[in-house]
Amino acid sequence: MSGSASIRKAVVADAEVISVVHVASKQAAYRGLVPAPVLSKLSAPQAHVKRQEMWRKVLANDKVDVFVAELDGQVVGFVSSGLTHDDERLQKATGEIYALYVSPDQQRGGIGRKLTGAALRGLEKRGFSEATLWTALPSARSFYEAVGFRLDGAEKVSPLVPGYFVQVTDVRYPFNLANKAVETDR
Repeated sequence: MSGSASIRKAVVADAEVISVVHVASKQAAYRGLVPAPVLSKLSAPQAHVKRQEMWRKVLANDKVDVFVAELDGQVVGFVSSGLTHDDERLQKATGEIYALYVSPDQQRGGIGRKLTGAALRGLEKRGFSEATLWTALPSARSFYEAVGFRLDGAEKVSPLVPGYFVQVTDVRYPFNLANKAVETDR
């Protein structure tokens, strides 16, 4: 593939390709951190059907923004965002980036930055003054720090693959949406 990725708002018809990118990216990101048999369950046919249905519901929800990155007509990444799932007192002013995944073969090419910028613009348009996100991956942590997010010390344990007994510790990164000096193409 060549050229620069374009970003667009996702539609319900993107559910299948988003699901494929989601699984491939998650399997690559957690390789070595999570047992291989657990990661392989992510691409099992039944799991694929459930994930597609989950994405169809998300894409039909007008309270969630999902953007995809396309390169040469193929979706190679996505980001989803909306109202934070954190403490209720934060919810009026705080949005959250729920997921950001880029196809393993397209990482480190600026697509994640473009998608992050799209999510932050979407949260601004929804009236949020702050954004947060949660991640367990060291490589993701360095990416988010490079684009302007700052670790705040909050942690939570969550299942990596629901239904399996593999948990990860996520850390929270807040971001002040008034900060226009970030490296995301906003």
